[in-house]
Amino acid sequence: NAANQKNKNRGRQRQRNRSRKK
Repeated sequence: NAANQKNKNRGRQRQRNRSRKK
């Protein structure tokens, strides 16, 4: 579960960066 949560957080951060770049 911990690994899954970490991956989810990473994906969320990536999406945030994309929005910021836009």
